[in-house]
Amino acid sequence: MAGQIEEAQGNLPDALTSYRAGLNVIASLLKANPANGNWLHDLVVSNQSVGDVLLKQGDPQGALESFRAALASAEALSNAFPKGHDAKGLLAVSYDKLGDAQSAQGSLQDAIASHRQSLTIRQSVATADPNNVGAQFDVVKSLGKLAIVYGQSKDRDDALAALRQGKTILDSLTKLAPDNKTLSEALSWFSDRIADLTGAGSK
Repeated sequence: MAGQIEEAQGNLPDALTSYRAGLNVIASLLKANPANGNWLHDLVVSNQSVGDVLLKQGDPQGALESFRAALASAEALSNAFPKGHDAKGLLAVSYDKLGDAQSAQGSLQDAIASHRQSLTIRQSVATADPNNVGAQFDVVKSLGKLAIVYGQSKDRDDALAALRQGKTILDSLTKLAPDNKTLSEALSWFSDRIADLTGAGSK
């Protein structure tokens, strides 16, 4: 909690200290009970939080190490509790965060591979629960990240394909929830990016 407050206030050094302190406590608890799903979940989140702050501080290599640690823990959690502790969600987020750090380092093909892994997981979750708006929107978020990295790597066709796929999902979601501001803003973002790539925005 302290780290979240400090991060929100822009106090990144203290936030990093708080997150690392929490991480050490959780790691100690897991040594005594490595099969505890709640603590394993918290270990993933703590490593992600450390990585987020390091990325904000301009340390993509440090962030990469933290996100790799988060991914390893998320994979262990998913294997041990495939239907609990939001295991698949944490695994997908870990891949996306890893992709963010790889992108910041300029390792665009690695970033694409990581975001694709996240997308595959999220598509699996969404397919299993097609009426879950949150799960469908998670797919959209991974498609958006992919589109950005494709754009950075000058891969217009794949960027456009990801954007169009995301827009198709959002068209359906906004019809179900027309007053949802988050969905509407996301639809506008995807539409604008498509227009930029196709030249429609210049007319």
